[in-house]
Amino acid sequence: MDNKEIDMEQLKNPRHEMFAQELIATKGNLTASYGRVFPRATYKSCRQGGWLLSKNVNVQRRLRELMDQNGLGLSECIKKLKALTESEKLHHYRQGVPVMQPDNAARLQALHTAFKIHILLGDHGFLDSEGRG
Repeated sequence: MDNKEIDMEQLKNPRHEMFAQELIATKGNLTASYGRVFPRATYKSCRQGGWLLSKNVNVQRRLRELMDQNGLGLSECIKKLKALTESEKLHHYRQGVPVMQPDNAARLQALHTAFKIHILLGDHGFLDSEGRG
């Protein structure tokens, strides 16, 4: 195991590590994540601090690693989304209106959250010029 792997197991600053983990737990909510790490901070401070801390390259690297460990890396998310859209091509209708299967709706919500975090990290090369995948 080289030094990069050792360094990225956890961030040296425990508050930064906690922020990265909270960001996944709060589904990408910067303000809530910062507030959990710094409970005495005001709402305004949490908004600003969360945004600033999310721009820290070490926090971003750690967040990507946590996403990969949870099977939510960018390429994995794209594969899951493609598989989900293929399974939904057979539309299910309720009173003439297309309805997504409940288990697929939950998968789609989880993927939405993962993509939201990837966009936060600047991983939006998968989007076209109009912001669509």
